[in-house]
Amino acid sequence: RGVVEVSSAAAWPRGGGGGGGGGRAGRILLGSGKVYWDLVEQRTDETKSVVILRLEQFYPFPAEQLQRILNKYPRGHADIVWVQEESQNMCAWNFTAWQMCLLLEPSGWYAGRAASASPAVGSLAVHRREQQLNLQGAFTLG
Repeated sequence: RGVVEVSSAAAWPRGGGGGGGGGRAGRILLGSGKVYWDLVEQRTDETKSVVILRLEQFYPFPAEQLQRILNKYPRGHADIVWVQEESQNMCAWNFTAWQMCLLLEPSGWYAGRAASASPAVGSLAVHRREQQLNLQGAFTLG
């Protein structure tokens, strides 16, 4: 499977899988790897209208599957946010950004570290603080 969907409190998976049958989404978060689990943990009662999608496959990019999932959610006021733990110029954003531009109207956002020559900040305390800000930003950007 290329994309796993979590769309309601009842579908929050603690060990994998996904649910989601569609409806109105306040925001759609896309991420991959560990940040997905961080987003699920960060989710609160106030953010139940947020849909969390985990991209499990980058190549070939699951464009048709992602489009089918996104079509379930009327996006009149929904923001679509790519979330990643790594710096903006590292990891998936550089590859997925142009893929997602083909699917999305220009309404996507990025929540993650700014571009950097270093893949890590070098301090666990700074990393944790930045990661907490990234997770909060995923739910409140815009």
